[in-house]
Amino acid sequence: MTHFFDMDGTLAVYEPEIFQTQPWYENLPPHYFANLPPISSAVNYILSLLEMDRRSIYVCTTVAILDNDKAFYEITTDKIRWIQMHLKGRLLADHFLVARLPRGDNLTQAGSYTKSAVAMARLERPLQETDYLYDDFNPNLNDWRDHGGTPIKVLNGINSYRDDMNCISFS
Repeated sequence: MTHFFDMDGTLAVYEPEIFQTQPWYENLPPHYFANLPPISSAVNYILSLLEMDRRSIYVCTTVAILDNDKAFYEITTDKIRWIQMHLKGRLLADHFLVARLPRGDNLTQAGSYTKSAVAMARLERPLQETDYLYDDFNPNLNDWRDHGGTPIKVLNGINSYRDDMNCISFS
């Protein structure tokens, strides 16, 4: 059994208003992603899973920087800092996965850059029912299920419940 956790809106508080202007990454406060508040109960849950079996826990986040390598690396580095601080260094280094969207694609048409594709490449096998994705974003959850994994919708006060999959709230 493996568990893959999204970051924004699942482990860390998601603030949708920051992404209203384009290009959104030019308006971020310094080290925005490193300083997001944690969703404490979600962090406690992943910490308890890490205590049981570190090898089965992954964080898989999307960094949607389509045209700016510097912004991509800064945001990725900030997310790594966030993980190190809040997961207390317990996540194995190669269990932090990034789905980077290529230029011209969007979050619903990312092809081989989806979380399912990144996870399958890391696992070196197709997804199975015992591969769980905890995420708040429907396209990620749909894609995960379409590739054989089990999606868990994380309700965060911004998104909505789904009848067709397991839902969880960490608040």
